[in-house]
Amino acid sequence: MSQKAYNFTVKQTDTAVRSQTSKGKQQIKFRGELTLRGQTRTRTIIAQGKAAELISGMVRKGNSMDLRCVFQRAPGAEEGKQGGEFLSVVGLPKAKEQKAA
Repeated sequence: MSQKAYNFTVKQTDTAVRSQTSKGKQQIKFRGELTLRGQTRTRTIIAQGKAAELISGMVRKGNSMDLRCVFQRAPGAEEGKQGGEFLSVVGLPKAKEQKAA
């Protein structure tokens, strides 16, 4: 199943945690506010590998940034259950292409 990526403007609400994945890739994790379906929501934002390298210079508490993300679900604590929703950064937003006249 393919996942669709969406462009969001995210305001970072806490200090980012920088770490490495089990495979040695850079990882950045923080909480951010964004607008979903007309309401302000707070979600965990995770960037790994090249996406983490792209946003590493923009990550500051209180900073707003434009990101391209996919929705993910954390594994649940109980067997067969799903955990909370988070956003995984896949890159920076691309400019919309102009249609030929």
